[in-house]
Amino acid sequence: MANIAQLPPELFFRDIQHLCRLSLLSRQWYAALVPRIYAEWTYNGARQSFMSLWNFLRTILSNTHLASLVHSLHIGNWVHYPPYSDEWEELDFLQNEISLLESNIIEDIRKRDRRPLMALLLTCLPNITRIYTHVPQPDPVLHAILRQILNCQSGDSPSAHLSKLSELSVFPEVNIRNPPDYNNRPLLFLSDLWPALKLRSLQTLSLYGLHVGNATYRLGAGPGISRLKYLTIDSFYYKLHYRDLKALLNLLEALTSFSLHVRDNGSCAATDEMISNVDLWKVLQKHKNCLEYLDIYRDTGNRRFSMRYGHFGILRSFTCLKKLFIQAEFLLGYTWDPSDDTCRLQDRLPCNIQSLTLYNTKGFFHTSCMGKHLQEALDKGFYVDSSISEVWSQNGISLSMEQGNYPEFLKKTYGMRLDGQRRSAMYNLLPNEYRGCHEVLLPFDDSMDAYEIDISDEYIDRRAGYLKLRTLDFRAHDGSKACMVFQNIKHSWLPPLFSFPIYFTHAQTSPGKIDYETLYHTLCDNYKNYDVRLDLYFVPGIGEEDCITHYREEGRILHIPTRVHDYSDTCSYRGLLFICTEPEWNGDQGTLWSVQFDPVPHAKDGTKSSDEEEKTPLRCVQRHPVNDSSRSYEGYGGESPIDRWISDIASKYKEELRGAWIKATRRGWESWS
Repeated sequence: MANIAQLPPELFFRDIQHLCRLSLLSRQWYAALVPRIYAEWTYNGARQSFMSLWNFLRTILSNTHLASLVHSLHIGNWVHYPPYSDEWEELDFLQNEISLLESNIIEDIRKRDRRPLMALLLTCLPNITRIYTHVPQPDPVLHAILRQILNCQSGDSPSAHLSKLSELSVFPEVNIRNPPDYNNRPLLFLSDLWPALKLRSLQTLSLYGLHVGNATYRLGAGPGISRLKYLTIDSFYYKLHYRDLKALLNLLEALTSFSLHVRDNGSCAATDEMISNVDLWKVLQKHKNCLEYLDIYRDTGNRRFSMRYGHFGILRSFTCLKKLFIQAEFLLGYTWDPSDDTCRLQDRLPCNIQSLTLYNTKGFFHTSCMGKHLQEALDKGFYVDSSISEVWSQNGISLSMEQGNYPEFLKKTYGMRLDGQRRSAMYNLLPNEYRGCHEVLLPFDDSMDAYEIDISDEYIDRRAGYLKLRTLDFRAHDGSKACMVFQNIKHSWLPPLFSFPIYFTHAQTSPGKIDYETLYHTLCDNYKNYDVRLDLYFVPGIGEEDCITHYREEGRILHIPTRVHDYSDTCSYRGLLFICTEPEWNGDQGTLWSVQFDPVPHAKDGTKSSDEEEKTPLRCVQRHPVNDSSRSYEGYGGESPIDRWISDIASKYKEELRGAWIKATRRGWESWS
């Protein structure tokens, strides 16, 4: 047998249960797979119990080899939500023995407080290099542990705890006691986390939803400086002040990459101390000789860029800066005068820049002579607009224009944030059932309640303008061409669960003659059938009976996921397909043929009706208008339009299938197989 360690890594990109089963095959498989199984550990307190965390901690404490295999943590939703005393807040772990901490942990096992267990776990994993975490606010236990580690690393015998941690991404955990509001995001406070900034090994830090208040006081409370190289701050929901950001950046020894996303609330008064662009430039001066990547985005809502924020200073002294993401008004100011030669883009860009991205968003605008600025910059060795992007490309420099937007959650951890919101909704909407419980956990079948299904329906209807048409080509069982046509949000390629087959049977038909977008919108727009997909089959020259045979064989041989096996809820037949006899589809076609087959053998009351069976033909073929706009549409007295029929059938399964599709889309699924 070949060396398992040399097998392609793609072979092991499976779920953890699959790897665990493989590890039982032999000692060789066990030795090869255990490091992969334990390489990353995930704990989601909204779905996993207190005992799940306790059992893993006990395993780690009793087996140092397994503890050494864990390199990455993805943790969150471990907040302690039942009523509890403030004894943790009153403890000063820096002045007490570890035995006191241990005794309190034993005491709090009965309370199912997961905070001390999670804090202890962080000290028991010697090779941790990366952590994605949703931190409860507050968590004094975590703060005490981090501060103790910080004090130990500055002594003669540096602590080994978190000594290899190089990457940390921190999000604020959703407070379970807050009423459910998907637009109200929690804030992340530095009060508990500031010791992490000074960990010697930490290179990359991302702070989302950060509240930087009192940073001057917090960051000066402990020894040491920060060796961070890559810092990302999202402060969209808190006014960022100059003194706080200055205290944070002054703590850093030499910053290589800095990303900042802030929002100028329209309700802010002129007296508010919101940091200006001039001050942003000032706080970066300490790092001008080492900064290589700079990304600053300022969202102004629907307001024009305020003059009181000014514009950035000259960046030519940032000699190492190669990549710049920024709004043009940051560099040139809001009231730029074309006749003013003292304010030119070429004088403000870094001298060694290799990539420039200009954000375009609400409240900002491109100055009237931006093209002139870019052309002048090109003549100086910089680069320019998309109209001469080829010239820049030849010089090894790139320019792009992007729509500014909120910083997106890391795809890896977005599902954990959603689970925190779901748990909060369940806790607040069903208080009598959950407020007395020691733990509030989402159900394993993910059918939490009708609340989330309703939210999902409203969500996708509201986002209909952002849906993107998708086409997935595949081969039918006989080798003929076929295609799935559907819509989904953002970058997802996950098809909906409910499908309708359409056969194109003209002798001259081909996929290239079908306008997929027109066909889809014709059948789906009027009734918002965004949760269905169309399965198109191209089989020239066959009739209705052959289409039925082909459809049956397709299901028998290929076993296509999410294939519908019964359409009988609105008619007397289980089978249904549509046929287009035209050679093409370009929007002028007004009808489709429906073929119903496999009649239902029982009457509505569940008893067999021989009379009805005799009257029901083996198949029913009818011609229908595609929608209400078709010339052949005769109103409610005529044949039902195809789009209305599709909506009626799919609506029977909406509650069951639509919510599951949206949940899977949000969690990043790309297929159902």
